[in-house]
Amino acid sequence: MPQSDRSPPAVAPTGPIGYRARPALTICIPAYRATPFLDRTLNALRRQTFRDFQVILSNDGGHDAPEIDRLCADPGIRVIHQTARLGWVRNKTRLVALASSPYFAILPHDDEPAPTYYATLVGTLQDNPGASAAYSDICLAGLEDREGVRIAAKAHTGTLRQRIMDVITDDYPGVSIRAVNRTPPCWRALALQPNPMGDLFVDSTWIMQQAVLGPMIAVPRPLYRKHYHGANTHTEWKKTPDANVAAAWMTHCVHLTALGLGHLSDPADQQGIREAGETRCLTHRPAPVPRWISRACMRHWEGTPTPALRRGFQSRVTQRLEVLRHRGPLPAVKDSAS
Repeated sequence: MPQSDRSPPAVAPTGPIGYRARPALTICIPAYRATPFLDRTLNALRRQTFRDFQVILSNDGGHDAPEIDRLCADPGIRVIHQTARLGWVRNKTRLVALASSPYFAILPHDDEPAPTYYATLVGTLQDNPGASAAYSDICLAGLEDREGVRIAAKAHTGTLRQRIMDVITDDYPGVSIRAVNRTPPCWRALALQPNPMGDLFVDSTWIMQQAVLGPMIAVPRPLYRKHYHGANTHTEWKKTPDANVAAAWMTHCVHLTALGLGHLSDPADQQGIREAGETRCLTHRPAPVPRWISRACMRHWEGTPTPALRRGFQSRVTQRLEVLRHRGPLPAVKDSAS
């Protein structure tokens, strides 16, 4: 699918984020103890060549409220101080529910989009009216052994079935959590799905939620920088006990599979999705899945008969489908072969 070929200004403007009554884009910043990092992120937004946006920042737990208010003094930034701790999943979902503009994007409080990031992605969605999301490659910063490493954005296009299968069999990194999304008619379509085991892998589950809404377009340019430091949520995941990692991984695969199944009615398609989800869960086949996940699952499941694991997985998928159906009809989607 075509990417935007619009040429943004060579030099990005720098200035306050202005108030707009009806912005095209809402940039949602879920913040938690963000004051050491927030100034860099907001300055990256002030340098954007695309200016038709507003910012909503949700300060989880209300930490450092006076300093947050000082940093966010621009007229186009709205700050919400959450007095209770929501956690990163509920905080993101709270912001998704507030987005009413044609497009929205989630921006972690410590990341740094390039000046042309939002111009490129909004332009790409405007050029592809059937697409649900657009996102770019990511460069890593702050890791001695991976400084400057580039994580490629993976596209999910084609028919609905093709997109669902593609996510299950060949995607893991949560690159698209940073996408510009076309705002769905019902915000619940993109409400993050909590994982009871520490909310591990919820950003990877979100890929399926985006894919069932429409094609996802990857821009193969490094227009975004993810900064690593000691307070990163994902940094703590590697310290999780094997039993919890294995339980979280199975829950993630169950959620992913059930989300796909809920949008397909053909029995043969449903069987294929179930088999693909089971393979993802028990063999960790998608190439991008980190080794620490595979090793933790293998250690914890050692000695458990494979048929028992398969039965347990399929039973949980059926249970999850019932949960989703009791929540009401799934959002309608447009199939596409483009």
